[in-house]
Amino acid sequence: MERAELGKLLGSRSRASEFLNHKTSLSLTQIRKLNEAWNIPADILIQPVREGA
Repeated sequence: MERAELGKLLGSRSRASEFLNHKTSLSLTQIRKLNEAWNIPADILIQPVREGA
């Protein structure tokens, strides 16, 4: 998975960076897109942002 590819699913590369750097959580729409596109179980994607990660 590349950040650009994730950015397309999440709406922007900056949004992908925020998520990968644990600065923001995914929206329900984004969780659904990742679940459908990459078959990632939604329960794995529904996690709170980890502080200090």
